[in-house]
Amino acid sequence: MVRPIQFSTQDFYQRATLEYDVVFRYHVYPKSTSSTVGRWSMAWSGRWSMAWSTLSYMPSNICTSLLEYTGGGACGFNSLCRHDDEGPSCQCPYGYSHTDPDDVLKDANRTLIHKVVMTPH
Repeated sequence: MVRPIQFSTQDFYQRATLEYDVVFRYHVYPKSTSSTVGRWSMAWSGRWSMAWSTLSYMPSNICTSLLEYTGGGACGFNSLCRHDDEGPSCQCPYGYSHTDPDDVLKDANRTLIHKVVMTPH
């Protein structure tokens, strides 16, 4: 899980999290902008930015790792799962909407379309 480069606890804060999307992530945060890893500094300018960096995660793609034959998976029933650098992105197919708009990792249900028929008087 952890990359072959070792990050010193003297130079970096480290944390491992099991996120809401069931992905285990390993993060580091430099204690100073001059923190180094072995002989190399890992940032563009030769210095680390003062922010948390995700170094690795497992599984690498939750959309293909968590599959169910009866539907569902990482995004729930009737949802489409796409994976990018931010993690899973759950989308509804045309004609469906999220069961809970505040939690898009849940199922999607068919959207009812109400048609209004106008009759002439």
